[in-house]
Amino acid sequence: MRARLREAIPFRSRWRFRQVSLGEETEPKMAKLRILSHQGDTTVDWDIERAEVGDPEALDAVKEAERIFEEHKAKGATAFKVAPGETAKKLERFDKTAEQIVMVPRVAGG
Repeated sequence: MRARLREAIPFRSRWRFRQVSLGEETEPKMAKLRILSHQGDTTVDWDIERAEVGDPEALDAVKEAERIFEEHKAKGATAFKVAPGETAKKLERFDKTAEQIVMVPRVAGG
């Protein structure tokens, strides 16, 4: 019986736990649009939670990010929704709730 118990208990745990304290203020949930170019990358950030409740400054940032998104899509750029631990997903339309959107310019071959 004792040998079976030892075999059932893993030697090393693969679980990782994150400690969360109640009552502490959390960081705002920020979203980011990254536009890659030959000059590096440009970012536009907005606070998702403030935009959801109608904060004018956050809504202006979302509108600007959407304008830039549409401008680069019209030039042939491809957009991807990127999230930690997930496969990147191609976007055809702007997603204001995405944690991060990466815009890749059209690459000319020859």
